Amino acid sequence: MVTSNTNMSFIRCRMKIDGSVFYSDGFHPRPTTYLDSLGVVAHMNPPAKILVTTSNVAEWPKFKKLLDEGKIVADKTGRLRYPHGAPVGHLVLTRTAKDGTPRYQESAEDWFDPGSRRAQEFVWPE
Repeated sequence: MVTSNTNMSFIRCRMKIDGSVFYSDGFHPRPTTYLDSLGVVAHMNPPAKILVTTSNVAEWPKFKKLLDEGKIVADKTGRLRYPHGAPVGHLVLTRTAKDGTPRYQESAEDWFDPGSRRAQEFVWPE
């Protein structure tokens, strides 16, 4: 627990199990704010590009739901793909919401249509 004296009032903050921070005055910091190992509030910039894989899919509920429903599948390398073989695109940082939450959109850079020649010739990685 960290206590800071701001405007002559004490504010206590506590890190929750999920990594978020709770402040006793009701102020909720931006999601890009976290407590480092010394209990000091540190800021980090959200990554500009994220590759969704089997190891981090739980952080992205929409992709986790698609994986659970079988609408996307993982190849041998852990990369998520659509059933016809097109990879799930990188998530690209498009904006930051007013509350500081980074907003991402899936890139269609590597996409190919299910009926395309590339889909017909696609070989799943071994």
